[in-house]
Formats: sequence, C-alpha cells, structure tokens
Amino acid sequence: MTVDRGIYTLTESAETLKGRRVLVLVNDEGLCDFVCLRLAFRGAEVRPARSVEDAFESYRAFAPDVVVAEAGHRATSLAFGFEACLGKPVYAVALGDVMSLLAEAGEN
Repeated sequence: MTVDRGIYTLTESAETLKGRRVLVLVNDEGLCDFVCLRLAFRGAEVRPARSVEDAFESYRAFAPDVVVAEAGHRATSLAFGFEACLGKPVYAVALGDVMSLLAEAGEN
C-alpha cells in the first residue's frame, strides 16, 4: 500500500474498483481509515475527508467519481454540491451500504 498526500492505493489487490476515485467523508478517523483501506484493497484510489470543508477543499484536485458519507442524505447533498460546482456528475453512497457490500465480499 502507498499513501501519497492522503490518497490510498494498493497495487496488489482484487481490482473490482480499479480506476474509480472515491472520496470518503467519515468524521471518525479510525473508521475513515478502515473504509479507505478496504476500498483501496478493491482497487480504488481513495481520499479521506474528516469534514464537509475538507471534502469540498479536496474535491477540485481529486475529482472523485463516488462520494461515500456516513449518512445517505449527506452523501447525496455533497454529490449535488460537487456537481453544481464543477458540472461533473458524482455518485453518492451511504457508508452503511459500503460496509454491507464489503461484508458480503468477505472483507469485514
């Protein structure tokens, strides 16, 4: 695994998310790191954010395809905000849904 400026990537991984850029907004540092590592293990390029301000700050440079946030409405609100700022559609996913998918894949 490599971590460069807060971007997690794993080169030896199951690459089901290869090429996807994921912004993870979770306030709890340990949980955020766990989710970032699990998504990176699946091949995603992941950037953590600990607050909405962090998320908006890093959005322009990172340009994620997907936003994962603790609550579905929070993720959706961020995705709409990002799309309004840059005109690029962004998918929103609730953290609970991501955790369920990881558990089903036997990674939790």
